[in-house]
Amino acid sequence: SVDGEEYKFLCIAKGGGSANKTYLYQETKALLSPGKLKNYLVDKMRTLGTAACPPYHVAFVIGGTSAEATLKTVKLASTKYYDGLPTEGNEHGQAFRDLELEAELLQEAQNLGLGAQFGGKYFAHD
Repeated sequence: SVDGEEYKFLCIAKGGGSANKTYLYQETKALLSPGKLKNYLVDKMRTLGTAACPPYHVAFVIGGTSAEATLKTVKLASTKYYDGLPTEGNEHGQAFRDLELEAELLQEAQNLGLGAQFGGKYFAHD
């Protein structure tokens, strides 16, 4: 909510496979090393397949206070709601974006060979 007598809404169109490729995986901290994490995330992108009509808006959320909060964050992240997050965390657990990893994962998504037409290059928008 916001101060005052107004509301702000985020509307997400349903249909066309817009939300049927959401997954929650609960793993250990051992996965958080850079090499392991990237390989894991690429593997998870591969398992998305093409049944939900790519190109997708892919969002990965790591951490969270509960499964429900994490899934809500994924939904908001896929709509660019969190694009303004800082690029570094802090000692209080502030959320942040890893822009370098995002760019690497987008390149990996394009290299998967999956996607709508054109040789599978368009698996993900972002």
